[in-house]
Amino acid sequence: MPDSRLTPPGGGTFSAPQKKYLSGRVPEGTDPDAVLEGGQELCERLARTAKVDPDAAASAIVTGDISLSGATAAVTALCPAQQPVLSAAEHGFTDGLFTVTATPVAGRSVAPGTYRAPAPSASCSWQVAGAKGRVLAKGSASSAAKARLTLPAGAVSVHSAGCYAWLPSGTSAAPASSTSPTSSTSAAR
Repeated sequence: MPDSRLTPPGGGTFSAPQKKYLSGRVPEGTDPDAVLEGGQELCERLARTAKVDPDAAASAIVTGDISLSGATAAVTALCPAQQPVLSAAEHGFTDGLFTVTATPVAGRSVAPGTYRAPAPSASCSWQVAGAKGRVLAKGSASSAAKARLTLPAGAVSVHSAGCYAWLPSGTSAAPASSTSPTSSTSAAR
């Protein structure tokens, strides 16, 4: 739907952040309020989870429980206070096998650096490999305090299992404030 036609069904106007979120997201014939509510619900879920455990909110994005593209759109326009959660998630990775590269591609490769698994299972384990499959590091941890790994610049791959999600160390997923998203859909209501 063209941005010029983005108006609430009952009249009034959307706020600037709401218009930003809706721009290019509303299919023809769809109620813009319904699309906006989806973004607001995502912001509320992130804020609610981050208030209790910011790492859990970031991990939900890393693992796909919350879509990265949906979180990016909602946080950018509707709930910028959740940017630390989004930033931590954008640089994290899940269990699995990933290549290590200076310019990572989400879901396929990760960047060198130090990572932590905030909610590992008792069977959390990992292995970092270098050239020709040489093991550079490996470990296991049953607690978040011990679930840390470093991917040096010479690492070629990393494999982990039972660790759930890895977030960059030294970054905080805690939002600066727990403000809620813009919840009123129109100024006229």
